[in-house]
Amino acid sequence: MGALTVAAVMVAIGVWVFQGDPGIDQIVPFECVDEQGIVARCDSNTLTFTVISVHEIPDQEGYPGTAYFDSFQARCPITTDFVFSPTRESWNAGDRQFLCVISR
Repeated sequence: MGALTVAAVMVAIGVWVFQGDPGIDQIVPFECVDEQGIVARCDSNTLTFTVISVHEIPDQEGYPGTAYFDSFQARCPITTDFVFSPTRESWNAGDRQFLCVISR
């Protein structure tokens, strides 16, 4: 299977698996994000990272805290340079994604 085929399959799976609340922006693998974890154009000057995997966090009553999110880091590929987890503010707005990213 060629690299392009694998990438297409991964994107298709990512879009299917990571659909959530339609009111919340969902980030999928291969999107680009800036230093704050906000989606940016991949050719943008503010681009810092490319998302390599996204993990949905089970909904919980209240913000679970950083210690809880630490367990998600083990799910990231070994090539991961940095991770983004929900902040208290983004959690309250419905953010339930843990992002594994590589530097660009």
